[in-house]
Amino acid sequence: GNITLTADTTTLAVNANLTTGNATVADVDTTNETAVSGNVTLSAGTSVTGSGRLITGNAEISGATQTGTDSATSGNISVTAGTAGASGGIGLSSAGNALTIGTASRTTATGTDAATTGNITLTSRDEINNGTASTALGVTFGAAAGGLTNTAGTLTATTTQSGGHLFLTAPAALTVGVLDTADASSQTISILTTGDTNLT
Repeated sequence: GNITLTADTTTLAVNANLTTGNATVADVDTTNETAVSGNVTLSAGTSVTGSGRLITGNAEISGATQTGTDSATSGNISVTAGTAGASGGIGLSSAGNALTIGTASRTTATGTDAATTGNITLTSRDEINNGTASTALGVTFGAAAGGLTNTAGTLTATTTQSGGHLFLTAPAALTVGVLDTADASSQTISILTTGDTNLT
């Protein structure tokens, strides 16, 4: 299932891991199978902080190929800070993998069906970091593999105030979508992938 935590007017402190379960579905003749792991959604009136990780489970379609249109999709992560309208940044401190999207895969009969990994959406009034100013928040996307089509999830980020800088690091391949910061002011956007990994 999904995990949703909301603090309308205060800080949301996550100091334990929040993990959705894995989803494995066997391919069955004539029906359309869908394996979907849950989403993690956080929203805070001010800041989102803590040492805990946000993790979506893996999704898998398994077994011999059958008729029908099948798909495996891992869950999304959404973090929003500053909804009360005064201040609020995102600062989760777990090193390298504070936000982790699960894998999506077609196993056994590879080269069939669709595998899609989840997206990460970050929305903040103020800076996005790992709890320390100008220091990168760690994000990890699991791979989409084994399908006829394999689609990587994307990371999008929006900050709305003049201090809305963005610092991210990823140890695995990272696909970036829209990055939107406040108009009429200057913000720093720093995204680093480590090792031999792609930044797209």
